[in-house]
Amino acid sequence: MVRRRPGVHQPWQDVDLGLWHTAHADPHGLVWAVTPPCGRGRWALYPPGAPTGGAYPYKDVAPASTHPTAGFGGDHDWLALADVEAWMRPWVERVSGGRVLAMVEGWGATYGPRNSLREYVIYARVEVTR
Repeated sequence: MVRRRPGVHQPWQDVDLGLWHTAHADPHGLVWAVTPPCGRGRWALYPPGAPTGGAYPYKDVAPASTHPTAGFGGDHDWLALADVEAWMRPWVERVSGGRVLAMVEGWGATYGPRNSLREYVIYARVEVTR
């Protein structure tokens, strides 16, 4: 889980990711999603169209790629996109075969009991070059 300093407002908390989430849901779209380790020890990268419905996002969905947290922040670090973008951008580009045009972080779509939970997510808009 990416933890934030208690009581400190983060700028990404104000970002409305509704359009990014909708674009990521399109299997023919250009938006990839990156989820934090959340106890798994690895960041996970999901291609456009990866199912996010159900009780929990990406439950039983294999990611396109994973990236270890060692040296890149993880369960015990205070992170933001600015902290991980330097290694994340080339990783997304390598796996997607495109060039990252924009990245944004914030809360993903609601999930869980009564849609009362939200998970931190990073979306990357990729220009396909292959």
